[in-house]
Amino acid sequence: MRVSDGIYARAEGRWLGACLLALIVLSVILMGIVAPALTSITGMPVLDVRFGYSPEEANAFFGALGNGGMALYLILVGVDTLYPAVYALSASLALGMLHMRVCRDGRLSDIVLLPLLAAAFDYGENILLLSQALSYPTVIDSVIEIASILTAAKWIVLTVVLVLILLEGLYYLVLMTRNRGTPLLAT
Repeated sequence: MRVSDGIYARAEGRWLGACLLALIVLSVILMGIVAPALTSITGMPVLDVRFGYSPEEANAFFGALGNGGMALYLILVGVDTLYPAVYALSASLALGMLHMRVCRDGRLSDIVLLPLLAAAFDYGENILLLSQALSYPTVIDSVIEIASILTAAKWIVLTVVLVLILLEGLYYLVLMTRNRGTPLLAT
């Protein structure tokens, strides 16, 4: 079975609802508690929420963490091991639910794999940043540069995914309106 087939097999409300609930909980922890606390400690945004960063900015961030900030950063990394998987699964399921309703002939069925690509970039970024945080003050510039490229790639792919979800959602609404509100189901 292909990965995309597994996603389509689970592209239903209960799976998506469970993933979205987990995503909300993790988002509150990461974006509502840990990241703001780290920003307060360092005076700058967490590296992986930026579009990109230089080795100098990464050095400044890790240097500003101190011992207490480093402990909090490790909590962020711990929670962030789940976050990419949860957002990728949520987005893949949402895309799958919409795509099987608006593209009934199976064209572009692997579109549901795009969120997994974003998660792969995110995991690469996290591994590289963690390696550099733990080796601070001996930070390797080229590792930070690669992490920054992965961060930018993650944000680009996530933006494409969100645009696709919005476009497919709007198209689905248009199709429902043409069918007088009758839900469209994949055949």
